[in-house]
Amino acid sequence: MMSSHEWSMKSCEQPELAAFFYGQLPVYTLFFPACSPAALIKFSRTCQAAYNSVQSWRAKAFAINTHLSRFFLDPIGFRNLQARTGSLISGSNALQFLDRTFYEESDLDLYVHSAHGIEVGIHLMTLEGYVYLGGNDSTLPPTGTRDTEEFMVDEIEARETLYSAGAIHDVLRFTKLDLDGRRLHLQLILTITSCFETVMRFHSTCVMNIIAWDYAVAMYPRATFELSTNQRCHVIPFSLFPSEIARAETEATTAVDKY
Repeated sequence: MMSSHEWSMKSCEQPELAAFFYGQLPVYTLFFPACSPAALIKFSRTCQAAYNSVQSWRAKAFAINTHLSRFFLDPIGFRNLQARTGSLISGSNALQFLDRTFYEESDLDLYVHSAHGIEVGIHLMTLEGYVYLGGNDSTLPPTGTRDTEEFMVDEIEARETLYSAGAIHDVLRFTKLDLDGRRLHLQLILTITSCFETVMRFHSTCVMNIIAWDYAVAMYPRATFELSTNQRCHVIPFSLFPSEIARAETEATTAVDKY
């Protein structure tokens, strides 16, 4: 039976062996997806070869243009739009990006301050091929419209509304078929205050994640990605009507159950 001493490597041999092992693409592409973010960071600190392999893999795993290409023909053009308007992606799409997962039927929630709603909506319709389906009280047919003027009328009217006592005016829905014929859904969420404040008013911690034009942030990374827990948050209503507050609480509870 070999002793632990016989299994050990000399220090001078470790970098060469590690460089060989961690430099093999099939090795770390199978190993790293099973690691949590904290485990990847700890592993990358073991030696230079491990650090290099983690950095190489992260560049592929967190390739934002690749991630956005499912919903946008021109991801860079969309990110430029984000930079101009301060719009943020949140909800399940941001969660998938940071968790390195994929939900086939998921939509994309795009939070936009109402001052930039028209610019973003017209970009989606004219440059990305989306059809506008309407808002909460829209009278459009189920098939929607490609007429940007109809969208603009709805967007202006939406600014005068309050969606379920929350921090948003309305949710304007868009759809299109991708290149493979799959139906995509995008929700343009008009915020009353800043997009970031709206995200911080979410119903629970696991969806408090954002994708901006130049960075992605998880507000509760340890709870969400290390401990796999989700905490219900208290709803801070914008409305004083009891019926609307009760509706907001009910919708928040339903949303938490989904995650």
